[in-house]
Amino acid sequence: MIKKVLVPTDGSECSLHAVAQAAKLMHLNPGLEVTIFTVHNVPKGMARRKLFFVSTGGNKDASKIDDVYAEERQQVFKAALDILEAEGFTAKTDFSKGNPAEEICDYAREHGFDLIILGPRGISGIQGLFIGSVSSKVLALAPCPVLLAKC
Repeated sequence: MIKKVLVPTDGSECSLHAVAQAAKLMHLNPGLEVTIFTVHNVPKGMARRKLFFVSTGGNKDASKIDDVYAEERQQVFKAALDILEAEGFTAKTDFSKGNPAEEICDYAREHGFDLIILGPRGISGIQGLFIGSVSSKVLALAPCPVLLAKC
């Protein structure tokens, strides 16, 4: 029985289609626990040591990239939650930093998810012929079944 579903999203059309597929599954299984998850693609070594910032005009205007990512993350979560809320559902949200595919799989493993639903392509500029590199890697590394939501 599927009880916990992880829906990674980057805000792309395909990833939001995966959220819509999760809503359909929630209609079939009202007790389903869904978590919307996003990953900021920051090299782990840099993230751990906080060796990154964005500057638009010198040190006075420099801000940590965390602030930039926080804004983006809130937009991604809002788009996903709007889809679920339109169907009368809600979900948990969470995020991580690092390699997207690895973080998705690690998170699914650490939190005991029964299913991952994701789009076949994201917003990265590099797309595979059939599925994107993140989706392909998640399929290979996932600790649970993966549903690719065709978009």
